[in-house]
Order: sequence, then C-alpha cells, then structure tokens
Amino acid sequence: MKRQTTGRPRRASIVRRLALAAAIAAVCVPACGKKGPPRPPLAILPARPEPFAARRLGSVVYLQFQIPGANADGTTPADVERVEIYGFTGQPPGSAEFFKRGTLVASVPVRKPAEEAPAPKTRGKKSGRPETWPAPPARPPASMRSGFDQGDTILVTEPLGQTELAEVVIPAKGPVAGPQPQKPSMPTRFYVAVGVNRKGQKGAVSGRQGVVLATPAAAPSDLAVTYTETALTLTWTPAAASGAFNVYEVPPAPPAAEGVKFPPPPAAAGQLPTPVNPAPLPGPPFTDPRVAFGKPRCYVVRAVSLFGTQAIESDQSPAQCVTPVDTFPPAAPVSLNAIGSAGAISLIWEAGKEPDLAGYLVMRAALPGSDFVQVTPAPIAETTFNDTTVTRGARYAYVVLAVDSSGNRSARSNRVEESAR
Repeated sequence: MKRQTTGRPRRASIVRRLALAAAIAAVCVPACGKKGPPRPPLAILPARPEPFAARRLGSVVYLQFQIPGANADGTTPADVERVEIYGFTGQPPGSAEFFKRGTLVASVPVRKPAEEAPAPKTRGKKSGRPETWPAPPARPPASMRSGFDQGDTILVTEPLGQTELAEVVIPAKGPVAGPQPQKPSMPTRFYVAVGVNRKGQKGAVSGRQGVVLATPAAAPSDLAVTYTETALTLTWTPAAASGAFNVYEVPPAPPAAEGVKFPPPPAAAGQLPTPVNPAPLPGPPFTDPRVAFGKPRCYVVRAVSLFGTQAIESDQSPAQCVTPVDTFPPAAPVSLNAIGSAGAISLIWEAGKEPDLAGYLVMRAALPGSDFVQVTPAPIAETTFNDTTVTRGARYAYVVLAVDSSGNRSARSNRVEESAR
C-alpha cells in the first residue's frame, strides 16, 4: 500500500500563511488604532469688510465700508461681532504691526441677524386649525448702542489731530532681507478694516486706503445763494491759491445753533459725502437746477487741492441756506378768441405749459368804459368758457389770466370784443 505524503506540505503552507497574517495584525492593530494629537476646531472667520474707501475733507477723514454678510469660506450668515478700523501714520507695516502699533479708530458693533417667525403648524388632523405664533419683537433702530446689521454700509469719521499726524517709526530688528515696501513720497495715514468673530478672532483684512496729510487750501468765504423759477445759483469768494471747488448739500442746522459747526458722528450708517457738482469746478458760479419751492436747501463749498494723484479738500465754507418761494407767475394765455351766439359769447384760448398751473380766470368789461370784473369765481381747468350772463346786443371785452398752485396770477391775455345776438 502506497503512503500518502501530499497532505503535509499543504498543511505547512496554511500554517505559514496564518502566522504571517497574525504578524501583520500584531503590527497593524496598535498602529492603526492609535489616536493622534487633538486638532483645533475649524475657525470660521468673517470675510473682508469691502468695499472700503477713505476720503479726507478738511481735518476729518471719512471711512466707508460694508459689514460682511458672509464668512471667508462663503458660508452665511457671517460670524461677525464687530468691525474694527485701524489707522497708521508712516511706512505701511504688516498686518500684525498695523494692529499692534496703529490706532483703533472705531469698533462698530454688529448684531445677529433677526429671527424669523416659525412657519404655521397644524394642531391636529381633525381640526386643521393653524397654530399661531407670536411675532418676533421689533428690533431697535441700528446704532452704535444696538449694533448694525450685516450688509449695512457704515461711515466712520476720524478727526486729524496731533496724534494722527505724528509718524510712527518702527525700529528695525537686525538686518532686513528682501525688498521693502516703498515709503510714501508725502506723509500719509493708512487705514484698514477687519471683521472680528464672536471668539475674538480677526478675519480677512480689507485693502489699505491712504490719505495724504499735506496742508489743504483755505476754505472759501462769502457763499451766497439766489434762485429763479428754474435754478439756484451759488457764488463764493475763493481763497488764495485755490485750484478747484466742490459744492455739497448739507442738512439745515437747528435754528438756535446757526453758524455752529457740528462734528460728524464717529460711526453711523451712511455714504461718503458726495458733491452736487459732477466734476470739480474751476470757480464760481455754480447752478443747481433742483428747485423745489418750500423746501430748504443748504450748501457748503470746499476748495480742492491735488497732491500727486490724490485730491484732498479744504474745510467747508460757512453754510448758506435758502427756502425758495414761488413768486413767479405763469405766462399769460395766448390766442384768445370770442364767438357771439344767441344769448351767449363763447371764449377759447391755448393751454399753458407750466407744471404747477392751477387754472384760468375770465375777466369781462361791458363797453364802453367799464372796468374788467372777474366772471369765473374760481380758476377753471378748461381752456374754453361760455358766457351766458350777457345781454343780447350789448358789446363786451374779455381777457383771461392764468393762475398757478401758489396763487400767482399771470399778465392779461390778448383782449377780444364781441356781442351776443
């Protein structure tokens, strides 16, 4: 009988494979199951507060930015508790030095987005009556006290005093390698805006905006405002070495404080001041076509100086206010004609083109020698009139007057004469 020897090598092969798998498992299990050091949670940072712009008017710098409504990764709403504005006078440093050695110009609070009322729910399948929810409480107006909303455009102001004009010099720490930022040709103050989340972490920094700290021209004087029916005209006296001018409309000052200059608020919702004129003016006068009778308008003028490619403006002139009053009568009616008929005289004339035209008054005089008297007790809108209060065979003269909404009466129309049959 033949011995069977094929089973032993097969069993040995299986044993070797099992041993190899056990060795791999012994090495892999402790390595694969070992936990690494804890990772910090992912920081959600607000996006840049942009657009960001700076403009110098006299001794005040106006800074405008938009509160970010999203985070740097694009998620919404933004995790932003406040937006900080920093200023730095001198050579532009890196962001860390900017925050460390610069001036915190303003810290604008941002409130959380308003909560929406939950959707109505059904109390039960049988009743089907909707369950009512109380409306969210009304939010106070946005302000520095209650905070502003994401997406709001904010205007921050910084008066330029000795502290802001003084250049900050950062001492060098040993030899500096690599290219350095170019130093401004004139003393300049730079600004940046940055959002801060509710953990106190700063987000992406806005682009830098700089204003030249050169001395601007002197403010204009002797501002005067006159008006006609179609335009307001401004004249002023330029100071010496004034190159160009901008005209601004400003809100009227309280009556008890006329002539007193009020500093702008440090931070509020708003836009950069914009001149009324579309481009700087070479000099007076300036004509503003926006006449609105009964509406007060106040103006100031600033001189514009150009330093390189940057324009800065002077302090404002004293404000001048005017409230236009409609004392301008409409044009006299034209092409008045009269036609006599049985017991009546009919009149017709051309319509006036004034936008504030209220109607027409018809005047009649019995001939010969009588004075004109008003036939229509109130202005009529039509451009025709049928006079049935005449005596047959008598001759009459007629004129028509136009009246506007302020009660101003025009000159008389052409005169016509006619009699009824």
